[in-house]
Amino acid sequence: MSFDFPEMVTYLRTPLGDSVDVASMKILKESFQDAKDKNVIASPLGVLTLLAMESAGAEGENREEILRLVGTSDYKQLEDNYANLTKNFVAMDPSYLVLANKMYVSAQYTLNEKFSVVASRSYKSDVERVNFAEKKKTADSINKWAADKTKGHISSPVNEGTIDEDAALALFNVIFFQGHWHVPFNAEKTEKKKKIRVIKTTFIWWRLPYKEKGFRMVIVLPDEKNGLPAVVEKLSQRGILEDVFNLRPSGEEVALEMPKFEIQTSHNLNHILPKVNDNITLAW
Repeated sequence: MSFDFPEMVTYLRTPLGDSVDVASMKILKESFQDAKDKNVIASPLGVLTLLAMESAGAEGENREEILRLVGTSDYKQLEDNYANLTKNFVAMDPSYLVLANKMYVSAQYTLNEKFSVVASRSYKSDVERVNFAEKKKTADSINKWAADKTKGHISSPVNEGTIDEDAALALFNVIFFQGHWHVPFNAEKTEKKKKIRVIKTTFIWWRLPYKEKGFRMVIVLPDEKNGLPAVVEKLSQRGILEDVFNLRPSGEEVALEMPKFEIQTSHNLNHILPKVNDNITLAW
């Protein structure tokens, strides 16, 4: 594909974006290190949104741990920021972006009314009471909700083995994005290849804007075949946005080859999040 980056595509940098950036890269690093298969996909925004929602019902040390991981010491600021973020995403055209949250509450418990109101108002979260001991029924309910919200694109996020019958509360987030390239690839030049041709240099960065306002794909390649761990480590220390916002059009025609790929990953956040919390600093 030959193209240049149009100057009309602009993006706004915010303190919340920087905070999400740093936490996201740390989650990605721990997910990468925790996974046996190093082809990893993670959705840190979904994780951070659920943690922000959970903090509304947490107190004391539990809330402090969540605030520290998300990257703030101010709960009110946290709720305001993530409420606005959720509101903006929910208002977008569902043909290309869907973000939805839902809480499943054990039938043995009554959800705190204040927490329920905040979850519904600030995070647009649905609430459903279930019997977690009925694992298949609960899994079927969750899968149906995910499929309905994403028009079938996310149809089976859980199975019976995922359900913990002793759970009191389970939080779920689904994100579906199907953007369109600002400068489309030429379908006539699509072909099967065994490998991708890459120019050897230090940290190759590509920024591919979408037609959908505010979205872009950023590709970062290592400077050697087995250099991905070093890239992930470096980005986890400083985030990615500083470099992304410093990117400028190359000023010349660029030939880019990208593969079509599919990745599925399952992460155990009970292993990952404590490691992230041990290595994160406040950003707001």
